[in-house]
Amino acid sequence: TGAAGTMDIFKLFGGGSKAAGASGASGAAGGALGALGTIGSGIAGIGLALGIGKMGGSATGGLVGSTMLGAAGSVLGTLGILGAAAGPIGAVVGAILGGVMGGLMKPSPRSSSSVTTSGSGVLGVGDSYIVADEGGGTRDLPPVKGHTGLSHHIGAALMADEFDMSFFQGKPLDHGCFSPLSMMWPHQPQWPGSIVPLQVGVLQFPIPSAMRCYKLGKSLRKAIESYPEDLRVALVATGGLSHQVHGERAGFNNTVWDEQFLDLIEKDPETLARMTQADFARLGGMEGAEVIMWLVMRGALSANIKRVHRSYYLPSMTGIATAVYENEAIAPAAFAPVADIQSDYRRHIGHQLAGAEALTGTYPFTLARSVKGFRINTFLHALTDADKRGAFLTDPETAFAAAELSEVERDMIRKRDWRAMIRYGVSFFMLEKLAAVTGVSNLHIYAAMRGETLEQFQKTRNAPGALYSVAGTDAPKLAWDTASDKAPAE
Repeated sequence: TGAAGTMDIFKLFGGGSKAAGASGASGAAGGALGALGTIGSGIAGIGLALGIGKMGGSATGGLVGSTMLGAAGSVLGTLGILGAAAGPIGAVVGAILGGVMGGLMKPSPRSSSSVTTSGSGVLGVGDSYIVADEGGGTRDLPPVKGHTGLSHHIGAALMADEFDMSFFQGKPLDHGCFSPLSMMWPHQPQWPGSIVPLQVGVLQFPIPSAMRCYKLGKSLRKAIESYPEDLRVALVATGGLSHQVHGERAGFNNTVWDEQFLDLIEKDPETLARMTQADFARLGGMEGAEVIMWLVMRGALSANIKRVHRSYYLPSMTGIATAVYENEAIAPAAFAPVADIQSDYRRHIGHQLAGAEALTGTYPFTLARSVKGFRINTFLHALTDADKRGAFLTDPETAFAAAELSEVERDMIRKRDWRAMIRYGVSFFMLEKLAAVTGVSNLHIYAAMRGETLEQFQKTRNAPGALYSVAGTDAPKLAWDTASDKAPAE
């Protein structure tokens, strides 16, 4: 076991009704979270900090937050949320649990492109996440479901609060997610809840500041509490206490700083938020600077919190800490009931697109539409690969089957039903690729969108003879191109 780093979640929570992410099925928090009785033995340095509350149970909606840290977490730093709705264990619906290191960076068979960190972070918006192969095959763990409703709401909220997010789906997650998750939840035959991974890069500089992470947590709290569905949510973040794993300073630890950090994260997080990355590296080692992920968790909790449990352990390379906090939020004043606060925030989230729904023939490519059209968008993007392009042109039905397209999706491609594809959730820039491969110009697509012939549409243009596409040098002679053997590039 992990000595001082070991704790029994069953004893800690004393029942499922108040456990972060647990339901009341078995009366034990371990029913959803699992017992952390072997923490520190199976993984080379993991700690746990939890903030507990009741979603919908207090005037503020009560946020459940937790942070998972450790050497085995991820030097990228990742954040997640998991949680439960009231009801049996099968109803656990989670929220964010992260750990996207190398697994997020490499394409999967069902991804359309690789993803790297950008802006304030990369948020998973898909409906499922598989285990990454980190070398030597994948671990024997089932895929975990994504909570698309909450992830889309959080994504919109963070963007509304001016955090420049990127989004991903179809990417595998690595040990930074599945190692802690496999100790917190039972996972056979499947996981009892859902996750929404959020990756904040702390490996390649420049990285977000500690203050930026703290502010991100504050926005997360508003996003989660304003979500219309009544969920119980836990925040989980990776990142070890003092350690350095590279260079002549490898093996550096600072137990005095680790204990001081634990005091500050509880009682004075803003002091930590004002520190620079060099400060964190000097006190806790360069890789130890990843503790800025704690500040995302702390920012998502109330200003006043109650510490339920805290322990610290340094077995080898990384300080391991276990801490449990409870929210002690004060109810809003009578003139500002929580329902009004959350309603106002939801209007803030939707402000930028408010009114767009009244524009006829307009279909914003939202996160929800992106998830719905993910299979067909991935298929069409793959036409940029010469082998897959050739396979599609030779035998489209076999290509459809290999991509597991639905019959509706297959039929739209067969019929070149451009307008139906847009309405379905296909990105226009994927339609361009299908058009280039099949010898259709962009202008043909535009005309079809309006239900017009090419001739009718061209009469509305200032240069009625202009035709173009994104086709390149591999494109065959296009039927609409009379000037040369190749289509002009857009």
